[in-house]
Amino acid sequence: MPSDQRIGSSNSMEILIHCGYYATRLKLLPKIESCTLCSGWDEDKVQDFTKAIKQVVIENPILSSHLNWRKHEKSLYACPNTYTPENHSFVTVVDESDNTTINDLDSHESRLGFINNIADKLACEKNLVSDDIKTKRSLFHCHLFRFGNGYTCYHVGVSHALADAHTYYLIIDQISAFMNQKPVTKIVWGNPDLTTLETFPDHFTRQDKRRLGLLPLLLGFFRNSIFARGRKEQTWIFSKEKLNLQKTEQVDLNVAEYISSHDLIISAICRANQSSDEVSIHMDNRTRDPSFGPNDGGNCLKKFHMPSKVGSNPNLCRKAVNRGYYFEANEAESKATMMGRVCYTSNWSTGYKSIQGVSTLCHCPSMSFFRSMPTDLCLVYQIDENNIAVAHNIHKVNCVELGKMETWLKVLK
Repeated sequence: MPSDQRIGSSNSMEILIHCGYYATRLKLLPKIESCTLCSGWDEDKVQDFTKAIKQVVIENPILSSHLNWRKHEKSLYACPNTYTPENHSFVTVVDESDNTTINDLDSHESRLGFINNIADKLACEKNLVSDDIKTKRSLFHCHLFRFGNGYTCYHVGVSHALADAHTYYLIIDQISAFMNQKPVTKIVWGNPDLTTLETFPDHFTRQDKRRLGLLPLLLGFFRNSIFARGRKEQTWIFSKEKLNLQKTEQVDLNVAEYISSHDLIISAICRANQSSDEVSIHMDNRTRDPSFGPNDGGNCLKKFHMPSKVGSNPNLCRKAVNRGYYFEANEAESKATMMGRVCYTSNWSTGYKSIQGVSTLCHCPSMSFFRSMPTDLCLVYQIDENNIAVAHNIHKVNCVELGKMETWLKVLK
């Protein structure tokens, strides 16, 4: 069914987002949100931003939804036009010019610290999809902080029920297009194959899915909440230029034809992480399955687990990524998951988009959920045009391994 028909204009019409196990897992995921510090804004840009947000909601009625969970179906539905541009404001402009002084923002440390202070102001302890369901709140909202002298920070937040990182940046790209009066890339909502998409590799048996399913995951969370407290947020920054050099130096043509920057970063995570025995890699399925297009909106993610000892070799990591899995059927093990010794990674760097026509100084996803998650998490993202960052809360870091990477890695406390 065409996306326009699926979305419709009726308050009573519901759109099936996901059903089954994926829908259940979605309820545990936090909001997709980020802050971007910019310069070069004037009053016209502020007005253009607020108008663009309204146009994006009109272009994508699903953003005006609230969520409905049908327990007996184990299905998650969106109800469009609960909040419309006529009855709801999707953007909040905050004037901080009298309260905040912009200075000493020449380093990544200072810029990230500045952004994180803003993110903390917006942080909501209850920002999971399950909270969206309970409160029936708006699933899309933006903030624009003005600091004087043309400095601003824009924040865009979307419920994870509607969007993965790829979709999130498609939305930001639309905001940019509307602001600059450029052609708008249409986001295609309502692909029926997304509603039944499995997170696990296609060849996994029921036993494999059970071993890596929700119960072992929650057991691992419970164990870590007792025995692995005291997690701290930390950021590692990788130079794109130096990553490109490492890709040439470390590729083993007997194993893989090439290795990506992401492969190198995963290998660095595996070598430096002493509190996890496996790494869980999320992949965008749009590039792997002809059922999905590059502009399909929604959650189109697959994941697979891999032993950290394997992942520490970027060539073996690339080999597994190309296959889309590491464990064969009936080989998946639950021990690492149940013991809370899995590092869950997410890659935001490949689909990165920013608002054009202004100077982007620093971009950072919200990390407030890192504080409440009792497991190792790593979020790979593009901090600016020249650097890729990894935000993480790894419980035990191998400082010796970090030292070996000092020529191409910067560690921020």
